Amino acid sequence: MKNVLTFLFILSAFVVYAQHGVVMEYDDKGNLLSEQTYSNGTLHGQARFYYEGTKNLHSAGNNHNGAKEGLWFFYKNNPFKEVYAMYHYSFGLYHGSYYLIRNDTLEKGNYLNHKPEGDFKKYTFKTSSSGNDTLLTLVEEGTFQNGLKNGLWKHYINGRLNLEGTYRDDKKDMLWKEYDLLSDVNKPEVMREIRYDKGVLEGKWIQYFAYEKGKKTATQIDAFYHYGKLNGKYISKDDLGVVSEGDYSEGMKMGKWMERVKEMNAIREANYFDDKLVGKVVYKNMAGQLIQEGSYKNGVIDGIWIEYDKNQKKIKEEKYVNGKLNGESTQFNSSGIMQTASLFENDKLISYKIYNPLGTEVIGEYSLTGGEKSVSPYSISVSETIGDTLLNSVYVYAGKWPNDLLTHFSKYKSTLPLTGAYEKTCKGKIIESGYYTKNIKDGVWQYFYNPSVLWEAVYSNGVVTKETFSELPSKVPFKGDYIVLWPNNKTRFEFKIKNGLRNGKSKWADINGNILKEVKYSNGKAD
Repeated sequence: MKNVLTFLFILSAFVVYAQHGVVMEYDDKGNLLSEQTYSNGTLHGQARFYYEGTKNLHSAGNNHNGAKEGLWFFYKNNPFKEVYAMYHYSFGLYHGSYYLIRNDTLEKGNYLNHKPEGDFKKYTFKTSSSGNDTLLTLVEEGTFQNGLKNGLWKHYINGRLNLEGTYRDDKKDMLWKEYDLLSDVNKPEVMREIRYDKGVLEGKWIQYFAYEKGKKTATQIDAFYHYGKLNGKYISKDDLGVVSEGDYSEGMKMGKWMERVKEMNAIREANYFDDKLVGKVVYKNMAGQLIQEGSYKNGVIDGIWIEYDKNQKKIKEEKYVNGKLNGESTQFNSSGIMQTASLFENDKLISYKIYNPLGTEVIGEYSLTGGEKSVSPYSISVSETIGDTLLNSVYVYAGKWPNDLLTHFSKYKSTLPLTGAYEKTCKGKIIESGYYTKNIKDGVWQYFYNPSVLWEAVYSNGVVTKETFSELPSKVPFKGDYIVLWPNNKTRFEFKIKNGLRNGKSKWADINGNILKEVKYSNGKAD
């Protein structure tokens, strides 16, 4: 608690008990806090106050019969005596004109018996580059009555008229107008008309145009408010036609609505109840053609959804249950023939089938286990028909799975690691079977390229540790030439076998008959 020393300078020898003259107050460090003039024990005359711990003047004015009177000045806390506020007082109350500087704003107005009254203006200000001038920009102007905003008020942004309307007892009332800040400064253009009743939105709400990403658009809105909430008919239009049209009740969409969906470049026709989509929903292109239809239940997508091509042919059908894909999802070509079929469980893709162009035969089948619809990793069991060869294999996929499974899988399959059982079948007969671990052959592999000979190899981390050739069905060791041909009858493999083991030359060739590799063996071991 600061200690205050008070010095009284007596102006009259006849005053004994009452203070009379200039009274100075100091803190315990000897810094002057105030100088006030008394007359017969009452503040009367000049007064000055200082910022604690400094010599900087805080405020100065006059007192009359114990209360502030007349013009008072208030100063910033620096030695330059910069005035930041000026108030007129009467009997200690704000009364008369004033100005006040707050940060970078300046207020000018009047008080009557300590309440704002009459004209008021607020500016932003900054010092000119020369430092000699102060540049004022109007922010708002209006009038006060009995301490409350009443009558016409205007609000500005960067000196341009932004809003104007009426206040009644400090609340927006009746018609308010919002102006285009980029229109002619001398003839501002009305952008919106908004109506209030005692501070609450009430009545017609009109928009004549708007701005999107800095560009002026002809988006018009005609709406109605009641007790601060949208009620009744609502319509929004632009150069392309209706943006949205329907009815509100207590601020919520109700009944039939037509809305443009930008991301689809389509019009949605739907029904709402308490602001939630319910029942049948239809999407049409801008020409009015049907492109998608389905249903919602209590605001959540639910039931059968169908997509159509530009010729109104069904190209996709999906089933949703409580917002999630469940059951079979099918895609069709322009002739209406099914081309793919996906099976979902609670948004999780379980399997995927690809059909030939006629839709009569499955040429690719994928069974997925692991991740959810868009979460990795997946284990993918694949069954693909290439020509007259059927491949059954397992891949591992890490990453977000795209919507177009076939395109993505076909593009990146060569980069995905095989992990799990593998089987190759030609014309219904197995020609290879075994197991992969991250693209590396592991364990026992069997090859049936020659239907009368079983070629069996044992792998460890991709390296053959044991290999035998046996006659079928007797399983006795094979002896002779083991030859496998390409479809063009060029030699693919040619191995010399004795007692079930490689003996002599083994050759591998490409489809054109070019030798790729040639190794000489003795009793199953390379020389």
